[in-house]
Amino acid sequence: MIRVEFKVVGPVSTNCYFLINDELREAVIVDPGYSPEKMQEFFTKENIKPTAILLTHGHFDHTMAAEALREAYGIPVYACEKEKELLNSSTLNLAKGFIRADYHMDADRYCKDGDVLALAGLQIQVIETPGHTKGGCCYYIASENILFTGDTLFCSSIGRTDFPGGSYPEICKSIKEKLFVLPNETLCYSGHGESTTILYRTDKFTKHSDGWFCHSKTPNKADTYFPETEDEQPRISTWVILTHKDTGKKFFYLNTHTCLYDEPMQKEIKLIRDKVAELNTEKLPVILSGDWNLPESDSWMKPITDNYQSARKTAPVTDDCYTYHCWESTSDKTQIDHIYYLGLECFEFHTVNQTWDNLYISDHYPVYAKFNLQDFTIPVYTETVEGNAGRENYNSISLF
Repeated sequence: MIRVEFKVVGPVSTNCYFLINDELREAVIVDPGYSPEKMQEFFTKENIKPTAILLTHGHFDHTMAAEALREAYGIPVYACEKEKELLNSSTLNLAKGFIRADYHMDADRYCKDGDVLALAGLQIQVIETPGHTKGGCCYYIASENILFTGDTLFCSSIGRTDFPGGSYPEICKSIKEKLFVLPNETLCYSGHGESTTILYRTDKFTKHSDGWFCHSKTPNKADTYFPETEDEQPRISTWVILTHKDTGKKFFYLNTHTCLYDEPMQKEIKLIRDKVAELNTEKLPVILSGDWNLPESDSWMKPITDNYQSARKTAPVTDDCYTYHCWESTSDKTQIDHIYYLGLECFEFHTVNQTWDNLYISDHYPVYAKFNLQDFTIPVYTETVEGNAGRENYNSISLF
């Protein structure tokens, strides 16, 4: 049996994975960021022998336990050949900037796109996916429908591109041309947060169309932003039109992340409202989610709050927990992650505010909602929205 276990390690909650072949009692370690002693305890307890270490990229939070494990087990470290410079620089690998450490390392074996590694009784394909870093890569095990994506692809998001060697057009190209061509059911294990698939729940949904737009004056042009955005970091919204197979109901879903700066933030929120109206030509029910970087009561949120209902405020089962916590290092704990909807009934809203071994999923608590798709109303795009559909004999969906 092939299975994947993981540990969340380090100051930024990095996922370290163990790809285990139970028949051979062997494992491949992917992205060992911190706490080598915890990993050694696991392998000893499970009576499993590590055979190799795979690095999806060279940032310190994915590599700092690699040398200790390499020495402990006498095993090689693999990385993409284009990542050599970053691995060997404490500036490029972010150790100097984030943890003030003069840390760097070298891999034993450098790979290139298309290489197949025979490890732990498995054939592991190297897929170069530049964008988060110049030499970032993913590892694909076709026989098991497993993909380790590092910081290229996350659940509902993609990797940052504002670090050295990063490129927003490159990461979009990598995901579209290298990852989205894989089977829809491919299980993606990402460097942070929860696992996902190439296409969400193909057993539950049929996709009709999808896309993205930048938060800028030229939203259809990649790597653009409003000129007032001080960090010059592009922000995007991604959208999809899906049909729920059990009910035959069709809806429009958008996920977003707005910037931190006053003037462009106002423009972004208005742009999102206008783009949804433009893209949703069938006037389908709508779900909007994301990190809005504003509380719902803020006047700048009015283009959304005047036209959509808040899942947090309207669901019969809900909570009032803050979502931004910054690993509890700040007193500025606020609700800035929201889910909005129109033409549906939301009957549950939750904030996932747990930790695991005192580690957080991220600096935000995730939120999720459940909706009734059985008897939804047809949305009317007005200044305010009133009323909900009934919830008798419903079929429900949860997108998170």
